[in-house]
Amino acid sequence: MKQRATIRKSNCYRRRGGFALVLVMIFVVTAVILGLSYMSSASIHTAVSKNLLSQAQARYLAESGIQHGMYLLKNDPNVTGARGPFTLRNSVETYNITISPGAQPGTWTIGSTANVKATHRTTSATVSRVACPPIKLKQGMFVGNGSVSFPWGLVLNSDVQINGYCFNLADINGSVTATQGVDDYCWRISGDVDGSAQAVTPPAVTVAQYSDTYSLNGQNYTSTVRSDAQLKSDSNLGGGAAITATNIGGVVYLRPAGGTVQLWSNFTFQGTIVIDGNVEIMGTGVTLTAVNGFPAIVASGCIKVDRNATAVVNGLVVAKQGVISNAANSASSLTINGGLLCDSTGVSGGLAGSYSVTYQKDRAQIYDFSLNSAARVPKVCVVNWND
Repeated sequence: MKQRATIRKSNCYRRRGGFALVLVMIFVVTAVILGLSYMSSASIHTAVSKNLLSQAQARYLAESGIQHGMYLLKNDPNVTGARGPFTLRNSVETYNITISPGAQPGTWTIGSTANVKATHRTTSATVSRVACPPIKLKQGMFVGNGSVSFPWGLVLNSDVQINGYCFNLADINGSVTATQGVDDYCWRISGDVDGSAQAVTPPAVTVAQYSDTYSLNGQNYTSTVRSDAQLKSDSNLGGGAAITATNIGGVVYLRPAGGTVQLWSNFTFQGTIVIDGNVEIMGTGVTLTAVNGFPAIVASGCIKVDRNATAVVNGLVVAKQGVISNAANSASSLTINGGLLCDSTGVSGGLAGSYSVTYQKDRAQIYDFSLNSAARVPKVCVVNWND
């Protein structure tokens, strides 16, 4: 009996030992599996972290490519096409850029593709470029000082700023701001009227800024100097003939002996007429159109409108003594699409005929040649990120 009991205990111990061994093996296998899982998870986290880091690096590198493209465009407005690859860190990081004209005038689209190891990132931006900080005339008519008397036949589709007094008979579709009062007895001003406003410093635009050379994009250009006292339909300055590689604004500095240039019938001109004196419109069908960023007329004197004369000016007109009559009658007319900048007079109350000034923001903005050359540098700005 003792022997059988001993045998039962031995078998029991064996079963217990086998069970313990199985538990130990389960624990070991579980520990191995957990360890492998932790190692795999850590490996995955490391890979994910590396991928996120590569993606972030690719993103910032692509944006750096946009900045590179803006730098190229700043120094050369004609730069277009593909550039690159540009390499960083011994070919581990590269980017390519493309520059193409945008959908709107004065805009460009810059695309950039960055490569960081196996990660690729593409981005693009629409940018604008200003070759020189502009003078931004905010009103269709700006009179620097004195009293003005607007005629009945004048239509102003714009706001008006006068550093002085205004007597109005014109049809003004806008607001009038003056420093010494506004009289509008016929109630022809549609907008607000402020007759006690603070004076505003007029933009500095002078004949001297255009009479010799002007600088844009770090390059100097030369105005065309002529002594013509009359410009007719057969003039070799007609059309855009004055616009050349060395005179991109088509600036013509006239120095007639009498200080007045006469514009005769059907004279068509593209560029800027500059004169230290007066412009006299003598004929019909005169058309002047400024190059973008330039005024149409810069005169130290006045614009005179003759009997039966008609003209259309597309651009900013700078006439220090304003627009006056030279025997103008009911058939005379002058249309300005852009703006009118004067030291005095504006449009004289003695004018007969029909006259209009319609404010056009783009035509009323011109390069600020009053700035020194260091301040007259191109600026490129992001209009919109496209990704």
